[in-house]
Amino acid sequence: MSLSDLHSLEHAGLYRQALFLTLRELCWGSHHPSVLAAIFLRLHKQADHSPRAQRDQKVIDLPHDFEKNEAAFLSFSSLPALAKALPSGIAWSIHEDATTLRLANRKESDSLLCFVAFHKFFWNSEILSADGLNLAVAQELPPLYEHSLFNVNPGSQRDSKGSSACNNVLTTVVSGEHDQVHYAGLLKKILENHKIFQGGFTALPRIRQFLQSYLRSLEYDYIPIIQSIPTDLAATFGTKPELSYAYDIDAYALPKQKSPARNSSRLALVVHIFYTDVLPRLLEMLSGQPSLIDLLITTDTTEKRDEILEFVKESQIDPMGVHVFVFPNLGRDIIPFFSLPYALISNYDLIGKIHIKKSHHLNKDFSSDWASYLVGAMLNGSHHIEKIAAIFDSNPGLGMLAPAAMQGTCNTGWSLNILDTAYLAFSLSPDLLNHYYGTRDLAYPSGTMFWFRPDALQPIFRSELTKLPIPLEPVPTDGTILHALERVLPYCAYSQGYATGFFVNRQYRYLSQSAQDLFDFCQGTGERRALLFTHDLSNSGAPRVVLSLAKALLDESYKIFIVSLGNGDLLSEFRQFQRFIILPSECRSREFYSDLFAQSSGIDLVIANTVVCSDVVVEAKAKAIPVVSLIHESASYRVWPESFFRNSLEADVCVFPGSEVRDQALDFCGLTVNNTPSILILPQPIHDAKFPRLNAFQARTAVRTLLGIHPDAFVVLGCGQIEERKGFDRFLHAYERCQALAKENPIYFVWIGPKPASPGQRKYSEGLLSNLDRKTHPYLILPGKVENTEVYHHASDLFFLSSRHDPYPYSVLEAMAVGTPILAYKDATSIHRAFGDGLGGRLVDPEDDNSAASAILSISQNPGWRSRAIESNRMAISEGSTPSAYLSTILCALASYRDVPVDASPLFSILVPAFETPCTMLQQLLSSIDNQRYPHWELVVKACCLPRDSINLLSRFAEANPGKVKILVSDVPAGISDNTNDALRASSGEFVCLVDHDDLLYPMALQDLYNILKAIDADVVFTDEDKVDAHGLRRHSPIRKHNLDIKVLYKHNYITHLLCLRRNLLTELGGCRAQYDGAQDYDLVLRCVGAGLSIAYLAKNTYSWRIAAHSTSSGESLAKPYAHYAGKRALAEHLATIGWRHLKVKSGSTPFTYKVVGLSAQHTDSRKNSS
Repeated sequence: MSLSDLHSLEHAGLYRQALFLTLRELCWGSHHPSVLAAIFLRLHKQADHSPRAQRDQKVIDLPHDFEKNEAAFLSFSSLPALAKALPSGIAWSIHEDATTLRLANRKESDSLLCFVAFHKFFWNSEILSADGLNLAVAQELPPLYEHSLFNVNPGSQRDSKGSSACNNVLTTVVSGEHDQVHYAGLLKKILENHKIFQGGFTALPRIRQFLQSYLRSLEYDYIPIIQSIPTDLAATFGTKPELSYAYDIDAYALPKQKSPARNSSRLALVVHIFYTDVLPRLLEMLSGQPSLIDLLITTDTTEKRDEILEFVKESQIDPMGVHVFVFPNLGRDIIPFFSLPYALISNYDLIGKIHIKKSHHLNKDFSSDWASYLVGAMLNGSHHIEKIAAIFDSNPGLGMLAPAAMQGTCNTGWSLNILDTAYLAFSLSPDLLNHYYGTRDLAYPSGTMFWFRPDALQPIFRSELTKLPIPLEPVPTDGTILHALERVLPYCAYSQGYATGFFVNRQYRYLSQSAQDLFDFCQGTGERRALLFTHDLSNSGAPRVVLSLAKALLDESYKIFIVSLGNGDLLSEFRQFQRFIILPSECRSREFYSDLFAQSSGIDLVIANTVVCSDVVVEAKAKAIPVVSLIHESASYRVWPESFFRNSLEADVCVFPGSEVRDQALDFCGLTVNNTPSILILPQPIHDAKFPRLNAFQARTAVRTLLGIHPDAFVVLGCGQIEERKGFDRFLHAYERCQALAKENPIYFVWIGPKPASPGQRKYSEGLLSNLDRKTHPYLILPGKVENTEVYHHASDLFFLSSRHDPYPYSVLEAMAVGTPILAYKDATSIHRAFGDGLGGRLVDPEDDNSAASAILSISQNPGWRSRAIESNRMAISEGSTPSAYLSTILCALASYRDVPVDASPLFSILVPAFETPCTMLQQLLSSIDNQRYPHWELVVKACCLPRDSINLLSRFAEANPGKVKILVSDVPAGISDNTNDALRASSGEFVCLVDHDDLLYPMALQDLYNILKAIDADVVFTDEDKVDAHGLRRHSPIRKHNLDIKVLYKHNYITHLLCLRRNLLTELGGCRAQYDGAQDYDLVLRCVGAGLSIAYLAKNTYSWRIAAHSTSSGESLAKPYAHYAGKRALAEHLATIGWRHLKVKSGSTPFTYKVVGLSAQHTDSRKNSS
């Protein structure tokens, strides 16, 4: 019987017949039992014989024709053989008429599962027979029997006679004579004696985990565990990062000079075209690709072939060659692809496979989005294929590279295909099946679009796939051999010695049209482009600053795109701009901003308005895009977390409206101005250079008439939400005092603004308003929220800013523009610098409850001063705070921070001690160095025991950067200190930066160092850092530090990366010391402190510390225990060196922390003063 017979019965719906034949083959057939077991389980499920059904003793009825033809099989004489050959968890019985077969035990799924999992260790026709286990042959089994599962030391070895521990094991596990032990009994004992195999199908993860640990203990060459990954980034295949990786295509730096190997590479793109209506879009995407690529097109009719050839001929693309192959419409795109002759495929070094996907079982829009994502990911931009080829060129162990799964799809799920994949793996190659088992999770190129080396998939191309049970149209949505085939691809590659990688395609992961428009804008070329982010569209000062800058940028011939994170009353004003969106909620994340800026090659400026947009700052800075943060909020409110302010301070230029707001933010973050050399104090502009727009007399008359105010009455205006921060209670108190003191000439108090939305502040406002009405308070008017505030400014004589904290309220600027004098409390705002105390307004003492009322009365009785204040405020607005002047000042500061003089710039030597560095990790580090904004650097690498592909990569990088790279190659293992010192001796820069071989630098790292060293004189500079995942893609967990604190330093090394020192001083200190390897950086910092060097802290993130297995970055408490003790010894020696030998060092409560016994404040203060 052939397997195709089974599949024919299955696809015909004759599950019982197929199930019967499968059982027969399990006993006496020649096919691999794991394949048959896989088929049996699938048929069992399809025949609706679930474990629950088995508990009800459900019977499988066999047709009578089988009774006639297979009577011998169903005879009682063959039943014992059947029982012995199958797992004992299934008890078989047979009816007298020999027409039915009963599965009498509800545990059969458990046993069959283990039967599949352990087939390759136990099932062997020479070892197992109907009578039991052949011990003579069993002695030559692999040493599974020596595993702890059988109470035998897994490290035990066979003796010199070749015997194994099998006999003892069997004695331990199964009682009775060895030659009478049946396979079924052995398996039963395994199930009974090891708890991980309990639980039926739910035990599958535990069984795989057991196999993984067992095979590792034997150093068995098996496929690594496939790591499941979040679909928000990228998938990776395998556990060895040097063989398998997730790639960030957008961050990949192309070599400046192509290597000869890449110049001679032959590339091809295989395209399956079933729907010819997509040809125009497809050829449009192909038009931007290299011409040195062949097109291999598959289709299903000669008519379509002719249409395709004619269309390609008339198109603008110019490939090396176009070949169209016609195959039957069978197996969608997969079978035609693998039907291409391998003799043709093997002519190429690298091949891409795409097809125009129309998944009719999915929502039409979703299907279209998925197709766009996959094809866009494969052919994204003019240099995309070049980057793909460069990655393959740099990673010889990479066999296949596919797009990561799109949001809403999955490339890590088995669904109904786990056993079909086993069957297919064995059909292709028995060796492939060995790689298939022992895996825990799955990662495959969903949608079957990927790039690959032909050799990686050679077994599939050389197989006869058309003999498989390929489903006819319409193809089921899951559970077919086609779905199994796409899942077997990474296993096939691995069986050929290759890993499978996945790459991020950033733009096509987001489905909203507004997000796509934003990506398209960021990739544009030509005119200067600016992105403006604002937290919302509320009718307040911060969003109006964005309106001001937007108009000023347009006047400077920028193309702009405004992005808001929220809605508000100014929506209509923002909609006047051609490119404006309210960002969808699913896109308001650092992940989205990271994706956006990775493809923002056409962006010249990013402005992040308010600390709420701080994530925008971090991700723009990470991609070296010029970024400005506008920080309006007062940190003294403690409304926003410290991280918001810290992230905002990462910007190239941080704009504060006043020094008070700056000082509050720095104090909140524990910083000083020396830590952040990019701060600019700049008052906000009026949003409209033509403001005010209304006729003053008409507006004044209209509002006073509306509110019932006498034309000559004195009016005090307040503005904002009725909340405690805005000081509405102060406003009421001033009103009451003025009414008591000015009975003959009453003063009107008008407050415009709504009640707050928050429950706490609403309770505050309602408590104040409960006893107020127009009858008892005729001179207190509360219009509520108004659409046009300008008319109220015209109607007032004094603007009273009663706020307790209000950094730079826009309403004051509007009042000044109209010409209204200002009254405010001292220390509540920075805007007094705009109007000037005594010139355009007055400041009063907040501690004096009557100070505001007294000032109001004084101003109301002094028309001469009011006239002078009116002119002073109008002049201040017209001369100083215009949008164009505001923008010009920001752009000048930005240019100053980012520009580097060609001469007199210090050289930074980047020292990298590299030991056995995987090629992919090294490539990412080199890309981060190559992307440095600051141009004056040299790289010195001590290449110790590096793989050959890593050495080749370094050589190509040196060729592309002549005179800037020094490579010291050694095959003798050495420690990190010795390697660092060798690099130090070969360096020539004024400053050196210590960088680990698998970490990353931010592109502005050296530029930020240059700017702080330009501002202050320091011997040593350390910076903030964050962590990056093992794939080098997702940065996270920022580590914010502080100025040098001896007390904290003695507890743990909080300085770490990035560390920059003057080269001559590091040389005088003797470099790093090998006796402290693992904590050599801690020892170095302690020696710098002991030597009294000037140590400065730069509050900007410049470094990403890779999280790797067995690294302290991973947070593993047991990672590098020797490093903990090295740090302890370094600290003890430091204390002895500075004369504190009497102090003892103990280990802290957690790894890499220490406690200095006897340390007092006097000690730390003395060290602080000496430093």
